Amino acid sequence: MISAFVTGAGPLHRLPATLKLLAFAAISLGLVLLPAGAWSFAVGLTVAASAIVAAWLPPRILLVDTLRVLPFVLFIAAAVWWFQGIEQGMTTGSRVLAIFVLASVLTRTTRVEDVLQAWPLRLSERLGLAVALTLTMIPVLSDLGRQVWLAQRSRGLRPSLRRWLMPFIVLSLKHADDVDDALRARVRPRG
Repeated sequence: MISAFVTGAGPLHRLPATLKLLAFAAISLGLVLLPAGAWSFAVGLTVAASAIVAAWLPPRILLVDTLRVLPFVLFIAAAVWWFQGIEQGMTTGSRVLAIFVLASVLTRTTRVEDVLQAWPLRLSERLGLAVALTLTMIPVLSDLGRQVWLAQRSRGLRPSLRRWLMPFIVLSLKHADDVDDALRARVRPRG
């Protein structure tokens, strides 16, 4: 499993993984439950900025992580804007961005082994693996999307969501198959 952990001495690095996971879940749920509005948009951006500051990581690392997911966030925000209006689109975009940033901060400040040993996940090895894989999947999918974009750009193709989407889906499914094979090899049914 690829770890995105970056060694550091910040306050988030010192917190136990259990506390970070529970805080991540509670903050994410709180963001999702906020009603749409300008203040909800501001809360989402404030949460993202606060997580970046609290991480005590080199700004470039989290900036790159944020820029990698920005196209996805903008796509989601635009789709919601189209169907439900600008206020809902901006609120949804800020929520999704904040949750992505929180996940990035969590994976950058917590070792995979610590996530697997966190209290709620110790109860089930499969649940622990699922959470750890989910948290590490965000940077992996971002890298796949960037690879497709760079490959198309190097061939002189103009940027197009339609042209980019199919190779990205194929690479994502191939990666999912590889992860599935690895999980099947690691987690054997007990009996």
